[in-house]
Amino acid sequence: MSEPAAPAPSDNSLVLSYVAVRQALGYLGCFLPLALMIHAIHPGHRLEASVSDYYYTSMGGVLTGTLSAIGIFLVAYCGYERAPGEWLSDKWLARIAGAAALAVALLPISRKGYPLCIGEPRVCWIFGATAHADFLHYAAASVFFLCLALLSLVQFPRGERDSEGRLRWTGRTFIFLLSGTAILAMMVAIVPYFLTGAATKAALLANHYLFWCESIAIIAFATSWLTKGRALRTLMGTMGRIGGGA
Repeated sequence: MSEPAAPAPSDNSLVLSYVAVRQALGYLGCFLPLALMIHAIHPGHRLEASVSDYYYTSMGGVLTGTLSAIGIFLVAYCGYERAPGEWLSDKWLARIAGAAALAVALLPISRKGYPLCIGEPRVCWIFGATAHADFLHYAAASVFFLCLALLSLVQFPRGERDSEGRLRWTGRTFIFLLSGTAILAMMVAIVPYFLTGAATKAALLANHYLFWCESIAIIAFATSWLTKGRALRTLMGTMGRIGGGA
């Protein structure tokens, strides 16, 4: 099944807005783990045990701001409507992923020594929300990554199919499937952390196991959206215009 036909020339601005949103999501995804790693190499800082732990550092604003931006872009993303025979469109998958990203940002994990919620009844003073369990944070993160994996594995390759619905093995197809597989693999790799004993869990945290799994999944998501937004073509076009005007 192929994607709907390209809009008429009069709708070029709409096409460009789709491309811009896809690229923005990809760049934000690349930015977040790279920014956290760069922060970690500066004197007086360190690589945290997980991406979520940066909420309690000076990079907390960057973390919540980037996640919120990703969430808003995904919720506002005007993807394709559900095609006949489809159980869920990329439009709604993106919206669910966006809502989950916002939940991840607004429901941070608790951390011993950094009380987030105070008073009786327990009220979170930062966001004004009632106290929540860490389960909500992890559940939102799971929904976020699962939706992104489905977009890469199921929805994005739609445009790479021929008129008879057969998948064409293009470079874009390979990137979509590889990215989606990487996201799912990292989700599976994280599961043992929650099932293991305290000693093993401490060793995994000391080696930043969660951070690397989460970062790989985020970069895979970013790569998929940059490919969908044809970021390389845009970059080459920009460089060509700059070179031509030099």
